[in-house]
Amino acid sequence: MSKVEIVPDKAGVMELLKSDAMYSVCKQKGTEIMKRLGDGYGMHDVNYPERKGVAVNAMTRKAMDDNYKNNTLLKAVK
Repeated sequence: MSKVEIVPDKAGVMELLKSDAMYSVCKQKGTEIMKRLGDGYGMHDVNYPERKGVAVNAMTRKAMDDNYKNNTLLKAVK
């Protein structure tokens, strides 16, 4: 057996994480997650220096309590 070493191109990975294509994939996945959640949850864009994407959060007190008791956000991701 040969020993294979994989070295990622850091600049290429950073470019991919900042790309519009990656953002659209994140937005699509966020929309799918939102469909599984009830009222009180919201999705918003996140723009960090190293990547772009979306975040899904509990926005109301009722949704926060629901998420705390039932792990609703985690279950919606699966």
